[in-house]
Amino acid sequence: MPSRIDELVEAAARALAGRRRTRRDELERWGAFGAGVALLGFEPLADVFTAEDRAPHRSWRSGAYGQDEVAVCYTPLQVVATEPELARRGRTGVIVRKAPSFDAPPAPMNDGRMARVSLGTHFARQSARRAPGPGCRAPAPRPAVNGFVWGYPADDVRTNKSGWVPLEVDGVRYLADDPGYGSSPDDPERFVCGPNSKDFDCRSEASKPYCGYVCGGGHLAGFRYTGKLRRVLPTGFGEPRDSGEEYYLRWAASSTAFSYLAPDDVVFELGTKPGLSYGPHSVPWSFVEVRSGSFTPAGTRGWCLRDAFLPARKRLPAPHLQT
Repeated sequence: MPSRIDELVEAAARALAGRRRTRRDELERWGAFGAGVALLGFEPLADVFTAEDRAPHRSWRSGAYGQDEVAVCYTPLQVVATEPELARRGRTGVIVRKAPSFDAPPAPMNDGRMARVSLGTHFARQSARRAPGPGCRAPAPRPAVNGFVWGYPADDVRTNKSGWVPLEVDGVRYLADDPGYGSSPDDPERFVCGPNSKDFDCRSEASKPYCGYVCGGGHLAGFRYTGKLRRVLPTGFGEPRDSGEEYYLRWAASSTAFSYLAPDDVVFELGTKPGLSYGPHSVPWSFVEVRSGSFTPAGTRGWCLRDAFLPARKRLPAPHLQT
């Protein structure tokens, strides 16, 4: 039986798909969950986007996970149908999008082209956050929202851009289980290891040594309260720069993404801590609660690079932008 949280998120996604108004108007409706939220961020709120059916937030630290509390895994699914937009373009497969709706914008690759998973190739579906108990066991799949699931294109696709793709919408099944993925000599990898090859495959414990996965990770060392209302800034260069690493919302600092921020989103920065980005670079990470979001409902908490609030010239450039 779906939880109240799942029902709220599904209702928001249906509102996005309705498009009786402009796309911007519909996207802004995702902020409707924030009605009645106090400006300083201490009203109890449920995490309405990640399907974690838990107690309301009790403090500014609630929902601030360390890397040791994430432990997500991925399951490979094969693309078995073509979505309408790609069919109109004479192409196959599904588009990786920024929100769970066919009306949401695509998530572009670094070269500006749309991230797409072709018919017959694979998409790796993200699980829920860490399973209860010791040992970082495989959690259950993260629930679908509006028929869409979050994850990344697997190793037989040329991009690893995370986002939402359709699982089953309006009676059409777009992704199917493929338990044998990785067993053929033609498969590029034996397991799916996450978009940055730091996670593990939900199908097998054997994937952990294969992927180099270590159960545990960084805690919340250096985490301190800030309490500042912030606006997510555009880069000034448009796409694909406005879909860079700093626009991901993540489970923990230096960890796995689960949603998108967008320019002009408003968030309340609850705290910051140092962490790594783009390899060895130590940078500030912000723990935020979304107040008004284009792609993420208000009330959702997560981590983002603090660069999201800085002008582009002051941000640490991604490796492909470094000269």
